[in-house]
Formats: sequence, C-alpha cells, structure tokens
Amino acid sequence: IPAGADVQQQTWQVWFIDSGGTNSGEKGRVSMNLAVTEQYGVSLTSSTPLLADTLLPGESGLVPIRLQNVGNRDASYFLAPTFSTEGWTGVVENETGVTIPNPIILEKAEVTNLFLNITADPLATPGVISFNLRATCPSCGTSLFGADILARNIDVPILRDASMNSDESSFQSAADGVPETVYLSLLNLGNDDEQYALSLGGPHKYLLAAQLAGETTAILDAWDGETTIILTLPMPVGLSPGLYYLDIIATNVDDPLVSVSHRINVEILDTAALTVSDESSDQSFLPGSMDTSDRSFTITNYGNREDRFTISLSVPEGMVAEIIDPMPIDGVSTTPVIASGDTFDAIVRFRFLDGSDGSQTLGLTATSVNEPSISGTGEATYLVGRQGTIDLVPPPRIDVSEANLVYTMDIEVKNKLNPAVSPSQTISIDKVDGNWSSYISVRIDSNDRSFSLPSDQSRIVTVEITVTDATLINLPGDSLTVDFSIYATSLTVADSPTTTLQVKLLKQSASSGDGDGASSEDDGELVKTIVLWSGFLIVILVLGFITFKIVTTVEKDDDMDDWDDLMYEDSLTATYGAVASAPTVPMSPPPAPSAPVEEAPPAPPVASGAPPIPAEGLPPGWSNEQWNAYGQQYLDGKM
Repeated sequence: IPAGADVQQQTWQVWFIDSGGTNSGEKGRVSMNLAVTEQYGVSLTSSTPLLADTLLPGESGLVPIRLQNVGNRDASYFLAPTFSTEGWTGVVENETGVTIPNPIILEKAEVTNLFLNITADPLATPGVISFNLRATCPSCGTSLFGADILARNIDVPILRDASMNSDESSFQSAADGVPETVYLSLLNLGNDDEQYALSLGGPHKYLLAAQLAGETTAILDAWDGETTIILTLPMPVGLSPGLYYLDIIATNVDDPLVSVSHRINVEILDTAALTVSDESSDQSFLPGSMDTSDRSFTITNYGNREDRFTISLSVPEGMVAEIIDPMPIDGVSTTPVIASGDTFDAIVRFRFLDGSDGSQTLGLTATSVNEPSISGTGEATYLVGRQGTIDLVPPPRIDVSEANLVYTMDIEVKNKLNPAVSPSQTISIDKVDGNWSSYISVRIDSNDRSFSLPSDQSRIVTVEITVTDATLINLPGDSLTVDFSIYATSLTVADSPTTTLQVKLLKQSASSGDGDGASSEDDGELVKTIVLWSGFLIVILVLGFITFKIVTTVEKDDDMDDWDDLMYEDSLTATYGAVASAPTVPMSPPPAPSAPVEEAPPAPPVASGAPPIPAEGLPPGWSNEQWNAYGQQYLDGKM
C-alpha cells in the first residue's frame, strides 16, 4: 500500500499459471478483500551509520534525517531528541541551517529532508554517547504507525589541553645567594585525567641555576584539575646584573605533542651582600689571665661585585678584645677589597678580666662600603672560668722558715666529667702570674703539667716552693702570708677552675742568716776543695805512671850497643811524639865509639817546662818546638 493511499476497499487476487511445456493454463486462484482505513503514520530515517559522528567537548555536528508522512491523513509532527547524558543539545534545521520549529506539518505522503544539529556537552568525557530522535503527533489523537524513533551514537574522543600561569611573571632580585621561589599553577583543560612531565627551557636556565621541585606532576583530574609547580631560583653569588629569563614547560606524558609553557623574567640588580661566620670553642678560658687568644671570623662577599667591609666589635662585659687584622686606621678597621664570592678572615685578640664567668658572646659586624645599609654579624661564644667538670682540692697552708729548701704542696685534681660525655679528660695545670713572684718561686712538677685523667678518678699534682735568703731576711714583718693561684684547663671539654694556695714566710735575722749561710757556704767550699784535690791527685798519678813507662823504655833502648843514629832518632820520635827532629849541630871531637855510653838521667816530661833560651838566641836552624823538646840535651852537650 503506498504512502498516503486513500480510504478504500479492494479485492486482491492471486492466481497460478502453468508456465511449463504443456501450457495447460491457470491452475488455481486466491481472492482476498483489502480495506485501506484512515490512519496517521510516520517514517523517520537517516543515511548515517549507527556511529553518526565524532565530537569533541563543546563541538557541534549535523546528522541528516528524512521525515515522511506515511499516513493517509495530514499530520503535524513534533521532533524531540534525547541524550544518554546531560549537557547535550540537538536542534532540527533545514539544509540552509535555519531552525525548523515544531510542529512540522506534512500532507499525506509528503517527505522532507532535515538535519539534527547536535552540540556536545562542554564538559563531555571520553566515550560513546547515544541519542534518540522521536517523532510524535499530539494532534492526531491516536498513536502513530511506522518508524517514529531514530537511534544513533556519538563518539567523544580524548581532549588534551592545559594552561599554566603564575601570580608574578617578572621580578627583580639581588644575586646574594638567597633563593627566590616562584609558584605556578598548572590546569588540566582536557576531558580526561592526565599527568605532565616538567622541564626548564631557555638560554639562562643554567646561569640562574633554576630547579623544579619535581620532574612530573600528580595525576590531574579532567576539567580544571590543578597542581602547583614550585620553581626555585638560587640567585647565584656573583651573577652579573642584567635581564634573564627561563621557560617552565609541562609536557603531556601520554602525548608528547601536547605541551604548555610559561616564561619567567628575572632582573638581577647590583648586589652588596655578605655573611660573617659564627665561631664556637670547647675551650674554657681563665678569667684574670694576661694570656691572650686569637679568633678569626670569616667574612664572605656574596655580592656580584667586589667590595670592602668595615668591622666593628660587640664586646661583653668582662672581656677585652681588639681587632688585629685588619689593623685599625684612625680607629676604623676596613678589610681589603674582596672579590665576589671570596672570603677574608678578620682576627680578634681577646682575654677575660678577673671576675668574669659563665658564657660570654663576642659579636663581630661587617658593613658593606658599597652599600652601608648591608651588614652581617657573626658571634663567638666562650665559656669562662669553672664549668664544674674539674675540682681542685688545695692543701693546707705551709710555713717557710728556711731559705733555699724545696717545700712541696700537693693539690688533688678530681675528674667530675660524666663518663657518658667522655671516659677521660686531658687536663693541663699551670700557675696564675701575680705579685707572689716577688717573694717565692713556684714550680709545677713536669709530670703534672699535662695528663689524662679517667672519669670519677683523682690525681695528686705536686707544686714546689722555694724562697731565697734575702726574701726571708727582708720581710716587712715577722711573717708574711703569700697567696698564689693554680688553675686547670680541660682540653676535652670547656672548664678552667682555679684554686688558691697559701704560704706563710717567717722572718730570719741577718746574723742567723749569715751564720747559717756561712756554715752552708763553708761546707760547700770544703766539699768542692776535697773533690778538686782528689781529682788533681788522680791526674798526677796517671801522668806519673805514663812518664815512668816512657823513661823505662828509653833507658832500655840506650843500653843497646847496636843502635845507630837513625834508630836513636826513631826512639826520640816515639818518646816525644810528633815533635820535629833536632837539627844536626857540629860537635868536637865526637866521642870514641868504643867508649861506654854514659847513662843519662831520665828526661823530664815536656809538660814540666823547657830550659830558658840562651841570650845569644836559639842555635842556628832550631825552632821553639825543637828547643822545648831537645834544649836541655843541647845544653848538657849531648847533641
């Protein structure tokens, strides 16, 4: 029945004819009555496949539709789309894009071609969205026959997009090593959860030494999922003044072609900056001692140009301190020129006054000459006096009544240091200089000047005292009490306790002092005399024995008849050592060979003295050494 057929009654007949070779004609016939009644019908179709279109969030697309009135009555149609998710819209348009309002009136069998303009949800997530386009006829009064629903799908692909921004994209800073932090916001503008890799770009990223807090972001939710990117700029010391920039780049992990960047501009200013080191000491210092100590403070120029710095001290009460390097000029200490990034050690010499105790803090402030508003301060904390880890127990007072005797006093040194801190202490013992040195001499035993003492143990330190005669004789009164101090310094922890010792000097009279002194001196002289003469006698005996042996040897040699002149000379040489031989002196007449040789007396030792030189002088060819050796024999006529 064609679309739009009128209301009518028809008889439909179907017959069968033999088409074979016999051609026997009609074989059978079927007849039936057909009534076409009044009805409303519709046909809603589309030439698109089931997946009608692919739309990104917020995009629009056209789906062609064909609407036909297949009933035999005129009808007014309403077309209404419905979507599987909210946020989607559809509008029926004609071929020129004009919106076709409802109802759409069609005569019977009339056909119209339209388009359904579909707009995706701006926040659509990836996936397939289905929709139905339904045709209704409210004015018909009865239901519609035919295809009144058109069903299709729309695919939503993944949208990857992001944006990056910061509250401050350009700023100024000093190159003083004080880091600057920049916070940036990264937004995921895509319709799916995403993760981004972070990197830096630009020619100045290494000069600025920029660093990111991480290499990748967390997973960002679709549609405005946000994260904070932290950029740290160390502001390197010495970076030249000028304009610098760098780019922060975020690249999609799943699709490297998707990225976003943001530029940060940095202006480096002329910079004056410095630091002064803090110092500390484990040593404890003795108050009242005239011994000084030196301590250096390191001044570092963190500016981006060379600079000089003036130095001042903040000295606590009870401390004496002065700057010795650099030396003050007109009361002002100024460093030499320090290049950017270099250092200078300022040296302070100090000591502590009597009465100071506890913790003392010395401050040193350096101020930039280029920029006087820029300064830095370093501090050094010192422990003065006793800290409680060493106890010194003094002995009772002693009386000194005799001079030149060694008196001893024993001090007990106790190590009170907690073993948990250190199992032992290295302790040094010394005396405090004072007026006592005008009356007594104090000496600490060499073995007790420095030693290691285990915790909770003690040691005896011996101090030796001597007094001269003059001191005891010239005392202003019958007695005088002299105080002197001994202190201990721990080389393990900070402690420097002191203790006071007393010596009472008793006056001596001048007579008793002289008598005792004379007696002592006489005894000393007697001992010296005995020792001296004993040594002298021993030397004489040794020399006499040697001389006797020499003379005995000479006499035996003179008794031999076969000695000639050469052997005689050798004997003399052996007897008197390396003394030059006597010169040959003519004699008249020589004795007969057969005459017996007269026995000569023993030759006196050379050391006993040579004969005086004759008034006419030495014999021709003689020297003083030869005269000393052979002069007596010459005078005796034996040469």
